[in-house]
Order: sequence, then structure tokens, then C-alpha cells
Amino acid sequence: MISFESRYLEFVDKVYWYILLKVKNAREAEDLTSQTFVKAYQSYSALRDQDKFAPWIFKIAHNLSMDYFRHSKQYSAEAPNWLQSEDEDLLSNAINSELSRRIQMEIKRLSKEEQDLLALRFVAQLTFKEMATVLRRNVSTVKKQYYKLIILLRNTLEEK
Repeated sequence: MISFESRYLEFVDKVYWYILLKVKNAREAEDLTSQTFVKAYQSYSALRDQDKFAPWIFKIAHNLSMDYFRHSKQYSAEAPNWLQSEDEDLLSNAINSELSRRIQMEIKRLSKEEQDLLALRFVAQLTFKEMATVLRRNVSTVKKQYYKLIILLRNTLEEK
């Protein structure tokens, strides 16, 4: 069995960024990330299949985030900032910045569920099977929704 400490070190940043995208508040994201790993630690010994750690930890994070929204009754539709470029070239930065701004505007228009689908894929870097586990959906349904969403975003961006 892989140590919980190793799993924590491997996933803490991904879980934090995933939650931050949802709650839009660094302090709340830190608290929810801590709660996620406390819950995971408490039942880690019951996890039978180590290959399912990623969907398991993100399912906990997802559920805690949803609880947060139910209790606070707030949801910010601000655009996620996980598409920013780190390139140093000024022209590339300008082009990427404009593209990133356009993508963020389109993502902002998506439903919370669609934004979550993109965050699980790009931020959490989960496989479709892991995403399906987190979202409690069939793998083929998640794939269809994801690819449909990507095509929609691409077509929308090409039109503008």
C-alpha cells in the first residue's frame, strides 16, 4: 500500500487548485483542501484499489465543495484562471493572453457542471474513467459530454 503521505504530496496541489476554481476564495480553498485530506486520511485504510485514489480524493473534494455551496448559497461564475500562459515572449504573451481571455469568457458562460467537467480534465488531470467516478456518470457519457463541450468551445471561438 502506498503511504498516505506520498498520496498527499502527489495530490494536494491539484486538489487545492480544483477547489479554488470552484469556490474562488483562497482561504476557503485551503480549508476545504484540508478537510478533503482529513476525510481521506480517516478512511484511507478502507481504500482497496490504490489505482482509484485519484477519483476517490476528487470525489471527496467535489462533495465538500458542493456542501460549501449548499451552506453558503453562493456560487461565483467568474472565469477560471487556469488557462494563463507562462511564456516569456511578448508576442506570444499577447496572442496567448487574447486567446486566454476569449476562452475564459466562453468558459464563464458555461454551466457550473460544464466548468466542473473541464476542471476535472485540465486542472485535476483525471482520466475519463476517474472523471466518471467523481461525477457518478457512465464513462461514455462523460466522454460524450466532454468532447461535445470542446467542439462547442472551438466552434464558438472560431466564429468570433
